[in-house]
Amino acid sequence: MRHVVMHKAGPDDEAGVPPPPKLVQEMQQLIGEACKAGFFLAGEGLKPGSKRLRLRGRAGDLEVAKGLSPGGSHLPAAFAAIDVRPVAEPNADATSRGAR
Repeated sequence: MRHVVMHKAGPDDEAGVPPPPKLVQEMQQLIGEACKAGFFLAGEGLKPGSKRLRLRGRAGDLEVAKGLSPGGSHLPAAFAAIDVRPVAEPNADATSRGAR
């Protein structure tokens, strides 16, 4: 089963502030383990909301707008796509790594 895991963007992400070195090291280790185990499919960081485009399709028309959506406080800053067998496995793994 494939899952997409996202990290919510905060003010520092939107301002382009790099994450703390310790977090970068821990994520490198986690992604390395996932690659070796064969379930990491993809992972990307995303541009700040102010540099993104929003697409809206309605009745055959396509609207393109720049910047944040109204109330754009729930933008993802990054994502990872993983492929695991049972649904319980990513939940157990996330819980063991401190996710709530």
